[in-house]
Amino acid sequence: MVLCHRLLTVLLTAVMASASVNTLPRCPATCGNLSIPYPFGIGSACSMEGFEITCNDSHTPPKPLMGTGNIEFVDISLTLGQARVYKHIGFKCYNETSITLEAEPYMDLRGSPFTFSDTRNKFTAVGCHTLAYMSMSSPEKTYETGCLATCHDPSDVTNGSCSGIGCCQIPIPKGLNYYEPIFDRNFNHSQVYQFNPCSYAFLVDEDRYQFNAADIISDNFLDRTEMLVPLVLDWSIGDEKCDEAKLNKSSYACRSEHSDCIDSSKGPGYVCNCSSGYHGNPYLSNGCQDIDECKQLDEYPCYGRCANVEGNYSCTCPSGTRGDPYKGSCQPKFPLLLKLVAGKLLLPLISRRYMSKKSRFHHHYPLLWYMNK
Repeated sequence: MVLCHRLLTVLLTAVMASASVNTLPRCPATCGNLSIPYPFGIGSACSMEGFEITCNDSHTPPKPLMGTGNIEFVDISLTLGQARVYKHIGFKCYNETSITLEAEPYMDLRGSPFTFSDTRNKFTAVGCHTLAYMSMSSPEKTYETGCLATCHDPSDVTNGSCSGIGCCQIPIPKGLNYYEPIFDRNFNHSQVYQFNPCSYAFLVDEDRYQFNAADIISDNFLDRTEMLVPLVLDWSIGDEKCDEAKLNKSSYACRSEHSDCIDSSKGPGYVCNCSSGYHGNPYLSNGCQDIDECKQLDEYPCYGRCANVEGNYSCTCPSGTRGDPYKGSCQPKFPLLLKLVAGKLLLPLISRRYMSKKSRFHHHYPLLWYMNK
């Protein structure tokens, strides 16, 4: 029993240590199925300003929500400076004469460290008589863009195609922090409502949505998505670039000794990454730990003798061979191989007397004499 207790203590200590690597001390490491790395955290005491998460445990499993809002986090990437979230879609449904159901949910990120990713998201409209606008803004300007989707019959549309027949997709500008879908009321579905009563508009991670012809039929799309789609947010620290941020040691976010500061390519601010040869959380002291490359040879190839060193690794060919051990080209050394072949096959054919006359042997067989002198 004493041994079991000690083993349990060791395991619990290891689990707590591994969990604390990604969070501030005594802060929850997860909410539901989501691991929450600092600068994100549950509550203001466990997060950097603007990165607070509320863990709503009225759901099973609990849902991690942005601040006090209703935007649910799906995953968080420190390396990319991105987060995937769920957001309600916009829709407008009709019968023969009127609107029966509608929602145009906006998403406001102003005053937060988040913007909508222009490299991952597309504004999307779905329907057979749909013109949807995206009202959007950045710190510099406010403007609108539109997407038109039309068709006359379900047979017109093609699965996976968002070229305007039943589905339309367009890119968005960089740096947006507000968006709202708006439907043109002149497109009222009066001619197509029997098979396509609804128009849909939403911002979505293009890697996570593929148009299905069934999306335009009845209200199948609302049922299939539960009125939610995933989209990707970019995030960064503050509104200063690295050179300026490093001057203020108390607020500088790259806390690990083995971390690098990278200016955000999405707007103001910066993100932190672990230096080459390290992994972990660059926003925490001692958060970036050495990678043992010799235990991850699929990612760090070595076809010879591997030795881990701090922040790097070495790879050498085995004794008696040479080449490029990183590419698997270690081969026996040619002079040694030739010497062995010569010694076994050629030298017995040469008389000792002739071998003793080094000058003559050297004159006729200089390479062979040199290797056996």
